[in-house]
Parts: sequence; structure tokens; C-alpha cells
Amino acid sequence: MVAVVIILLVSCCFSEVATASRQLWSFARDRGFPGSEWLEHVQPGWNIPLRAVIVSFFVVALLSLINIGSTTALRSISSLGAVAILSSYLVTISTLIWRRLYGAPLPPRRWSLGKYGLAINIVAVCFVLPMFVFAFFPLAKAVTRETLNYACVMFVGVLAIAIVYYLVKGRYVYDGPVALIKRDE
Repeated sequence: MVAVVIILLVSCCFSEVATASRQLWSFARDRGFPGSEWLEHVQPGWNIPLRAVIVSFFVVALLSLINIGSTTALRSISSLGAVAILSSYLVTISTLIWRRLYGAPLPPRRWSLGKYGLAINIVAVCFVLPMFVFAFFPLAKAVTRETLNYACVMFVGVLAIAIVYYLVKGRYVYDGPVALIKRDE
């Protein structure tokens, strides 16, 4: 029974590293990340962003070691993951609401929610916003050093680093997502 769980976990790790490395590579390709010139390289003949895969693998490996030292840190990082994904939903859906309210054109898409799009987007924000707030709450009523959720500190810290990087360098090199890529043969 343990072998089945181990095989499933290893398979999930491969999938997670592949996903994270592709996202890291695409953001580096768009010059939105420090060290983009190095990370965006795709090995000719392999057709994979090997450097991004290696960086993703080592970051995942280092994060897995946190549990050895502190379960509080691991819980906070897990909460940070939830907060980060919920904040990305809030930003994306809020942008759609803003565009729909002020008449800005929406980008081309495969399908549309039609006339119900604005209402669905507002309901989605009302659904996600409380979860975003509650993700910062501590895990226990009696808050101690071990039960405190440090995700708020980490979220603000990462956000501050991202804003500083954008103001210092990012706004000069980041043009936005690349729509088409020419393959180097």
C-alpha cells in the first residue's frame, strides 16, 4: 500500500516540476523575472527549458526540507500557496469586471459568458474574497508562535520584493506576454 502512495507522490512531483518550470520559463521569456536571460534558454534538440526545470526541481527539493526543521513554516508556506492563487484569481476577475464596467475591449477568447459575464464575475469575486481573507487566519484559537499563520508576512514580503523589482528594472524590460514564439532550429 505504501508503494502505491509513493508512486503517486513521485508522479505528482514530476507533474508539479514540469508545470512550475514551464511557468518559470514563460515568465522569463517575457523578461518578467530576474535572471531571465539565463532561465529562458531552451536546449537545442531537447526542446525543453532545462535550466528552468533544474531551478524548479531544486526549489521544490529545498521547500520539502522545511518540514524537517519546522512544521509551522511548512504550514505557512502552504497557506501562502493558497493566498497566492486566490490573489491571482482576484486580480484576474477584478480586471475583467473593470473592463466590462468601463467598456474596454476584452481580449480575443474561445468562448464568452455573454450578457451574464459581469454578474458571474461579481459573484466569483464575492466568493473568492472571503476565502482570501480567511487564508491569513491562524490555525488555532489560542495563537502561539507555533500556531500563528505567517502567510500574511510572507505575502506582503514577496509582494514588496516584486514591486521593488518592477519599479527598479521590470518596467523597463517587461513588455507583456509573448503571443507567438519563433523556434530556433
